[in-house]
Amino acid sequence: MAIKTLSIPEDLEKFLEENPDLSPSKMLQSKIIEIKENRRLNFEELAKVMKQRNFIERKLQEANEEIDRLKQENAQLVQQKA
Repeated sequence: MAIKTLSIPEDLEKFLEENPDLSPSKMLQSKIIEIKENRRLNFEELAKVMKQRNFIERKLQEANEEIDRLKQENAQLVQQKA
Protein backbone atom coordinates (compact mmCIF):
# COMPACT_ATOMS: atom_id res chain seq x y z
CA MET A 1 0.00 0.00 0.00
CA ALA A 2 1.42 3.38 -1.01
CA ILE A 3 1.69 6.31 1.34
CA LYS A 4 0.74 9.64 -0.23
CA THR A 5 0.94 13.11 1.24
CA LEU A 6 -2.05 15.36 0.73
CA SER A 7 -2.32 19.09 1.13
CA ILE A 8 -5.58 20.32 2.58
CA PRO A 9 -6.79 23.83 3.38
CA GLU A 10 -6.34 25.00 6.96
CA ASP A 11 -10.07 25.03 7.65
CA LEU A 12 -10.33 21.36 6.72
CA GLU A 13 -7.28 20.52 8.78
CA LYS A 14 -8.84 22.27 11.77
CA PHE A 15 -12.13 20.45 11.17
CA LEU A 16 -10.34 17.08 11.12
CA GLU A 17 -8.43 17.96 14.29
CA GLU A 18 -11.72 18.83 15.99
CA ASN A 19 -13.28 15.57 14.78
CA PRO A 20 -10.74 12.81 15.42
CA ASP A 21 -13.40 10.16 14.79
CA LEU A 22 -13.25 11.00 11.08
CA SER A 23 -10.66 9.14 9.07
CA PRO A 24 -9.34 11.14 6.10
CA SER A 25 -7.77 7.97 4.73
CA LYS A 26 -11.06 6.04 4.76
CA MET A 27 -12.96 9.01 3.34
CA LEU A 28 -10.43 9.37 0.53
CA GLN A 29 -10.54 5.64 -0.19
CA SER A 30 -14.34 5.76 -0.33
CA LYS A 31 -14.29 8.71 -2.72
CA ILE A 32 -11.69 7.08 -4.96
CA ILE A 33 -13.76 3.89 -5.10
CA GLU A 34 -16.87 5.94 -5.89
CA ILE A 35 -15.08 7.82 -8.69
CA LYS A 36 -13.65 4.58 -10.07
CA GLU A 37 -17.11 2.97 -10.12
CA ASN A 38 -18.67 6.03 -11.75
CA ARG A 39 -16.02 6.01 -14.47
CA ARG A 40 -16.61 2.30 -15.07
CA LEU A 41 -20.36 2.90 -15.34
CA ASN A 42 -19.82 5.88 -17.65
CA PHE A 43 -17.55 3.78 -19.87
CA GLU A 44 -20.12 0.97 -20.00
CA GLU A 45 -22.88 3.46 -20.86
CA LEU A 46 -20.72 5.02 -23.59
CA ALA A 47 -19.99 1.58 -25.05
CA LYS A 48 -23.71 0.79 -25.03
CA VAL A 49 -24.59 4.08 -26.75
CA MET A 50 -21.86 3.56 -29.35
CA LYS A 51 -23.18 0.06 -30.08
CA GLN A 52 -26.71 1.45 -30.52
CA ARG A 53 -25.38 4.24 -32.75
CA ASN A 54 -23.55 1.74 -34.95
CA PHE A 55 -26.72 -0.36 -35.21
CA ILE A 56 -28.78 2.69 -36.23
CA GLU A 57 -26.15 3.76 -38.77
CA ARG A 58 -26.18 0.27 -40.32
CA LYS A 59 -29.97 0.25 -40.54
CA LEU A 60 -29.96 3.76 -42.04
CA GLN A 61 -27.42 2.64 -44.65
CA GLU A 62 -29.56 -0.40 -45.47
CA ALA A 63 -32.63 1.83 -45.79
CA ASN A 64 -30.78 4.25 -48.09
CA GLU A 65 -29.60 1.34 -50.25
CA GLU A 66 -33.18 0.05 -50.47
CA ILE A 67 -34.41 3.53 -51.45
CA ASP A 68 -31.78 3.71 -54.19
CA ARG A 69 -32.75 0.24 -55.42
CA LEU A 70 -36.43 1.20 -55.52
CA LYS A 71 -35.64 4.44 -57.35
CA GLN A 72 -33.74 2.49 -60.01
CA GLU A 73 -36.55 -0.03 -60.27
CA ASN A 74 -39.07 2.78 -60.61
CA ALA A 75 -36.98 4.48 -63.30
CA GLN A 76 -36.81 1.20 -65.25
CA LEU A 77 -40.58 0.75 -65.05
CA VAL A 78 -41.13 4.34 -66.24
CA GLN A 79 -38.81 3.72 -69.22
CA GLN A 80 -40.63 0.49 -70.09
CA LYS A 81 -43.99 2.25 -70.11
CA ALA A 82 -42.68 5.08 -72.26
